[in-house]
Amino acid sequence: MVMSIFQVVVTYVSLLWFVRLSEGFPDPAQRDLLMRQEASRQTGGRVVLTEAEQMLDLHLHQLKVQEMSAALFPPAVHFFKAKPLIQKSPIFKLLQDMPKGAALHIHTSSLVGVEWLVKNITYRPHCYICFTWDNSVRFLFSDRQPFPRWDCFYWQLLETLRAKIGNTEGFDNSLMQHLTLFTDDPDGEYPSQEVVWEKLEKAFIAGAGLISHAPVLKDYFYRGLEELLQDNIMYLELRSGLSRVCVALFTPDP
Repeated sequence: MVMSIFQVVVTYVSLLWFVRLSEGFPDPAQRDLLMRQEASRQTGGRVVLTEAEQMLDLHLHQLKVQEMSAALFPPAVHFFKAKPLIQKSPIFKLLQDMPKGAALHIHTSSLVGVEWLVKNITYRPHCYICFTWDNSVRFLFSDRQPFPRWDCFYWQLLETLRAKIGNTEGFDNSLMQHLTLFTDDPDGEYPSQEVVWEKLEKAFIAGAGLISHAPVLKDYFYRGLEELLQDNIMYLELRSGLSRVCVALFTPDP
């Protein structure tokens, strides 16, 4: 019995040796060569770093190691909870200052942060607001009281409404909640994709009432370019619908 087991082991080792000789296993040297060839064909793969660039690369690697060893690792938690950590991250600040190429597929309706929309645009004259039956809001710029419509029965001038409320900071924060998906309880508030899409559509519809006003749209585009410049982005691919306001804004004078 012992002899039979010994014969099996010897036979198995011999087969492994034969398979290795017949290239059944990948040669580590060939694999390493293939990986280096593939890396060299990537964008920038053949660029030789200067001494200063190598020092920066080492510094960036050290920052990554520190962040990965922290109690809260941003990629491991929900983005809504990770965003404050990312904004405080030294890696983010370093990458923010570095020059970048293009921001692709940016929609007009999501070009600028909601805080600027609320703190700037909603404080402009003739800005009206309406609270809908489905817990959403609508905005409209008008020289006079807008007429009621099926989803908005009562329009209020924001300037007058803020004067009545008094707590403008709390009111502005509530408006931001209508223009963004951010929440302190994303898992509880968004139990399914359908709920997320519904809230996203409401946010875009609400924001459209602000940026579709021609004087606002000009400032909106300028602000969007400023925010991209702050992130050192050199090129923008903007996607916009052919609304009457956009057509009038970009049509040259005869």
